[in-house]
Amino acid sequence: MRKALLLIALFAVTFAEEAAVAASFSTKQVSELSSKAQKGDVQAQHELALLYCQEGARQNYKLAADWFKRAADKGFTESMYCLANLYMSGLGVKLNRVEAIKWYRKAASKGHLECKNILGMMYEVGDEVSYDTEEAARLFEEAASQGHAGAQGNLARILFYGAEEVEPDPQAAYYWATQASENGDPQGQFMLGIMYQSGRGVEQDKAAAVSCFYEAASQGYTEAQYRLGLAYKNGDGVNRDLDAAKYWLELAAEQGHSEAASEL
Repeated sequence: MRKALLLIALFAVTFAEEAAVAASFSTKQVSELSSKAQKGDVQAQHELALLYCQEGARQNYKLAADWFKRAADKGFTESMYCLANLYMSGLGVKLNRVEAIKWYRKAASKGHLECKNILGMMYEVGDEVSYDTEEAARLFEEAASQGHAGAQGNLARILFYGAEEVEPDPQAAYYWATQASENGDPQGQFMLGIMYQSGRGVEQDKAAAVSCFYEAASQGYTEAQYRLGLAYKNGDGVNRDLDAAKYWLELAAEQGHSEAASEL
């Protein structure tokens, strides 16, 4: 359930970015868009659905779901993804995670990288699907190989720690963490820090670890904030700085990190 809520939160960020584009349309543009959508233009149907998701007078998730469904039924992959997210969150439709997963799978089968990543996370923990870490790793690798930063970070993590059906491979984990980090993924940055700190998969370099933790912590990654706070508190890979330690530990604690709170 917690993972499902996380997926909804991730969807909200992506969705808001897309909907913001549609929100900039003028009244005349909206009228033209609606006309095209009514005539079966799938791109227009998708954009109209995004418009109905935007906060404001036009917001109507029920209409959004209807237009996403029309475009999705015609094979428009991005609408499949958005429709799945509406079913996952219960916005505009009755909450139905089975239906959500059906649309995630359809989109993934057509190459939608975020849907592959989402399904991978579900399989990794057995959330709404069977527990299958091998399938999770396969989906992460498919998306990671095509440049999806989040999947690269997920693949780095599962390869570093290993799982029931996945043997640890620190060297491969280092490769994917590097790729994810270069693409700005905070989990990838954090995992790279863990590898430099531990010396697994790469030669130990605690100063480099601190740098990686800082990059991830600056993006709000809680565990990185905690690790960075500890590094400053203990002078591990960086000059001891209790003010900096307090700053980062407090940030992590504010996000619910109990171990960070106990360090204050």
